[in-house]
Amino acid sequence: MGAFNSCADEAGSAAPACSPGPAGEVFDGQGHLRDGNYRYILYLEVDGGYLGPGAYTLVPWPHQGLGERDGIAKVAVRESASGTLWQSVAGSLTIEHDQGFVFALLAQPDGGPASQMLKITGEWYCG
Repeated sequence: MGAFNSCADEAGSAAPACSPGPAGEVFDGQGHLRDGNYRYILYLEVDGGYLGPGAYTLVPWPHQGLGERDGIAKVAVRESASGTLWQSVAGSLTIEHDQGFVFALLAQPDGGPASQMLKITGEWYCG
């Protein structure tokens, strides 16, 4: 929605990489998306608070990076060419056995010009 008013497709033929850990550990996913001439990297993470399939609330990140073991769910999108990053500040991440759902309000961590709404639906294949 907003500046991103289109649908993105998976870029490439490889399945997105994701790694569900045991309860209390980490869920980590990464996918590559394209929208016309733009390419993005999608990051999904529950770092230190993964309790298995279910819904996880997205909140502002207490640390600026992924992999901080802070126990919260995170979603981020990076535009490949420019490196511009948007990170979740509100919304939800739902993880199921073979698919998931994201509804996230994203903002640039450095206080960039605008927040954008991002909605991503689709299957995730953990390989």
